[in-house]
Amino acid sequence: MKTLAWNCRGLGNRRTVRALKELCTVQDPTCLFLMETKRKDHEMNRMRGSTGLQNIISVSCAGNGNRRAGGLALLWKNEVDVALLSTSSNHIDCLVSMEDGSLSYRATGIYGFPEQHRKHLTCELINTLAGLHPQPAWMVFGDFNLILREEEKYGGALPNLNFIALFQEALHRSNLSDMGFEGNKYTWRNNQDGADLIMARLDRCLVSPTWLDIFPHAKNVHLSHFASDHLPILIDTKPRQRGRGGNGRVIRFEECWLRDKECPDVLAGLWNEGGADPYTRATSCLVGLKRWAKHRFGNVPAEIKATKEELNGLQEGIHEEGVLATIKNLEDHLDDLLESEEIWWSQRSRAMWLQHGDKNSKFFHQKATQRKERNWVDSIQDDASICYEKEEEIALVMT
Repeated sequence: MKTLAWNCRGLGNRRTVRALKELCTVQDPTCLFLMETKRKDHEMNRMRGSTGLQNIISVSCAGNGNRRAGGLALLWKNEVDVALLSTSSNHIDCLVSMEDGSLSYRATGIYGFPEQHRKHLTCELINTLAGLHPQPAWMVFGDFNLILREEEKYGGALPNLNFIALFQEALHRSNLSDMGFEGNKYTWRNNQDGADLIMARLDRCLVSPTWLDIFPHAKNVHLSHFASDHLPILIDTKPRQRGRGGNGRVIRFEECWLRDKECPDVLAGLWNEGGADPYTRATSCLVGLKRWAKHRFGNVPAEIKATKEELNGLQEGIHEEGVLATIKNLEDHLDDLLESEEIWWSQRSRAMWLQHGDKNSKFFHQKATQRKERNWVDSIQDDASICYEKEEEIALVMT
């Protein structure tokens, strides 16, 4: 099970919404905790379809128009049951249970008080929650707006040792420990360059010993960030183990290739170069077309992945002079790639009546999957009514 937490700094612009959709598509979280949504309850309800998560608990933001602040939301899939325990403008506390009742644990999303003179209230909130609804297995996660150690901050004024001590004491009294992380050390940056740059690890996951006993292989990953000054964190209770073996990917003809005027000539040339056997010729032709399309159009998903990896590398060395400008250019490029991917999915689904910008990721993926199932040929009959089910036999009958 995956839990994704992100201080998105407002969902009022397309760039941030696009980044959120892409996060949910790639990471496929079971639960999603959003902070600083700057959205009202009815506005957040619309995000269920965009994220692919069916259920939501939200805390409305304060203010209206351009003077909005705060706002929290917890979204989750039907495969888990979520029982709400309490909410405030700084937390959502709930009990998460698997549908089959096999396990349950307490999950609390925290948005720490951002104002300097109120940061101690975050520690008081943790202490208060620890005394309510006792549950041995407890996970507390989100943006705490506090650091746990001096080395978790880079640049700016020296860390406030009193706040660090209060935070450490709150964890000790609540029997919580920091889960650690993979990825970039710092989860927040002030988007300044050179000597003005400040970074800190404000986002984290805290867990009780019992929670770790239930999920001994769990890990917390700091993901790439753009469209916000906070990066998302992903708590994966069952991380995928690396293994060998082929990817089993099937190469299929893409209808969008026909939109290029070179495609018919390329197709004819590849077909003429193929072998005498129709099945071998068709396979060779398709492989050649795939190679041509990759050179002609590029590989958007692969480029998205490569851009993210480059961003990750640069963000770890962000303190170097001039790196911030490069990062901003890469973030703009990544946003363009995500927009291109939206258009590709809309074409693939044949749902052209929806505008690209209003794309529902789950809808388009579902439509594409339906088309794949509908277009798959399981068997075929020849003129003598003999049925064939093997791929090479089907290919021969069709030719």
